[in-house]
Amino acid sequence: MAVALAAAPVPALAGERLSDSFAWCTGLFTALRDHQWMFADPKTDETSVLTAEMTALLGAVWEPGRADHLRSTRDGARDGMRDLMNRASFNGDYSDALWARDRIDRQLAPCRDMLGHPSKP
Repeated sequence: MAVALAAAPVPALAGERLSDSFAWCTGLFTALRDHQWMFADPKTDETSVLTAEMTALLGAVWEPGRADHLRSTRDGARDGMRDLMNRASFNGDYSDALWARDRIDRQLAPCRDMLGHPSKP
């Protein structure tokens, strides 16, 4: 199931509400930041900025009537990304780990683009 979550397109790019995309991307960036922090990655600070920017955008379009849905979207994206990062980092199957790294990059790219940060964190 985690791979299905992580392999899904960014919701607004598939015609959904912008708040869904912001929630999705907030979850992805949160997982990336946490993973980087755990490994003392020097890019943690950069990712923390991206996370904060996306969280601010989500807050700006937050729809109280859809709060449960938005939290679920954010948390599902976060959990799916965590699974992918674990698969990329702790996998004895090299080709599967490479596949997971590629998936991670593909998931993060539209989120970075929305913020005007096209470089890979």
